[in-house]
Amino acid sequence: MRVARQIAPQPELDDAAFINTSVTRRRIVTELHVAGPLTFAELLRATGRSPRRLRSQLRSLVGRGLVGCTAPEQRRRPQGHGELYSLAA
Repeated sequence: MRVARQIAPQPELDDAAFINTSVTRRRIVTELHVAGPLTFAELLRATGRSPRRLRSQLRSLVGRGLVGCTAPEQRRRPQGHGELYSLAA
């Protein structure tokens, strides 16, 4: 006779646990917390990451609602430049 195993409830992942999974994500959040809203170019300099890696990490943070992204009112630069990233309220 087989006995069914009881599975303990899994704790929900909080935002801090999510951020700790990636050094790049932690650097992004730290920079935004210390310096306030930053552009993509400023985040590139602050984190030292490649544009491709930084953009994918930012998309993930924006998608989860941890970071907000605001486009400039007037677009003089090509798409992908000039937006401001900040911590979500």
